[in-house]
Amino acid sequence: QDNLSGLANIEWAWDYGGGAAKKENDGTGPNFTAYNKPIVIESTGKHILLFRSSDRVGNTEETHRLEFFADGTSPTSKIKMIGADKTVIMKGQTYLSDAVSFSIDATDDASKVKQIWVNIDGKQQVYINPIHFLREGPHSLSYYAVDEVGNKEPSKTFNFYTVSTPPRTFVKTQG
Repeated sequence: QDNLSGLANIEWAWDYGGGAAKKENDGTGPNFTAYNKPIVIESTGKHILLFRSSDRVGNTEETHRLEFFADGTSPTSKIKMIGADKTVIMKGQTYLSDAVSFSIDATDDASKVKQIWVNIDGKQQVYINPIHFLREGPHSLSYYAVDEVGNKEPSKTFNFYTVSTPPRTFVKTQG
């Protein structure tokens, strides 16, 4: 914006060497390009964008520097069952002891994991500690991770049935 002579142009460049803005006066600075369309970020990682504008009478402002981290990939989470020595699958249903707990871990190689979210039997919350299901019956556990720049992985769901009631044995006499 220039309220006097008007804006002539905006230009931008990448700072690949760290400190390129300081070098521009000695002729070894960055190659500025006219800004006329959105700038496409093509690689993951740390980037430094330099930008400046000039008015219609030749005044050019000091170069601005914007550091940011580009990350277009989502994190990956994994679930681990603790104490699941005996898992039974019958008629397509997974049965577990109510002593089983679930631990979730997530990784992100670029901007790092910000949070892991879980939906436990229909209740959404941030994952903090291993999860226990103390009530016998059917359960649903969904989970996903979000990284520091907002990339979210697709939600994963595990449906199961916890069993806490031991079997009953009785004697039946004949005759």
